[in-house]
Amino acid sequence: MNKYLIAVVMVVLVAAGYSQRGEAQPTHICSANASSYRDLVDLGFCDIGDKTFSNFNSFFNTAAGGATLVLATDVAVTSLSGPPFWGFQFGGFALDADPNQQNIIDIFYSVTCNALAAVFNCIDSYELAMTGTTMGTGGSAGVDVSITFPGGGSGISLDANAGSPSAAASFAGAHSVDVLETFSVHCSVDPNCFSQISVVSNTVDQVHTIDQVQIPEPATFALLGAGLLSLAAFRRRKTSR
Repeated sequence: MNKYLIAVVMVVLVAAGYSQRGEAQPTHICSANASSYRDLVDLGFCDIGDKTFSNFNSFFNTAAGGATLVLATDVAVTSLSGPPFWGFQFGGFALDADPNQQNIIDIFYSVTCNALAAVFNCIDSYELAMTGTTMGTGGSAGVDVSITFPGGGSGISLDANAGSPSAAASFAGAHSVDVLETFSVHCSVDPNCFSQISVVSNTVDQVHTIDQVQIPEPATFALLGAGLLSLAAFRRRKTSR
């Protein structure tokens, strides 16, 4: 009887462990903890779905010719939680350039598949979009993105501008990517020149979600096997008697 109870308890543990796999939740939700880029820097990391965004260790604004500086606290952050894409929209700021001015922002962050990811290499694309404008002659407004893979492999470059405001790239599944972005506006000496960027969206593709595919953890398989063996042993002993 005691062996039978042990077997039942083990099977119950299997069911409990498997159900918790699907109910797990990230602990640092980006949308609940970050409203500006400065908040992301202070947090260090946060989660959107099965992706962890981290290493927000740089925000550099270079303003030349009297252009107005943009601070990390000026850049509002909106978490984008799909499907189909997960990431950030940076807005609420005005990166401007008047005649004979240049204004540049450089940011860096990493994206890594977290414990909720249904596959280890859960990142397979990157999407970029911007809202910007140029007026007069000799002006430019654009965003350049460099994506590198800590695990190895060739990097990817993307760019968007006022005339072509979006870009995307697909690649073999990766567990982690590093993202370096440059927002840049420039104006010539034309007195009618004006360039501006006001919104930039950055997202990665979610290959699978935890709701679509649930994969038992190794501990689950071990408990299931032990439970089935215990039940089989109990039945053999009962039959032999």
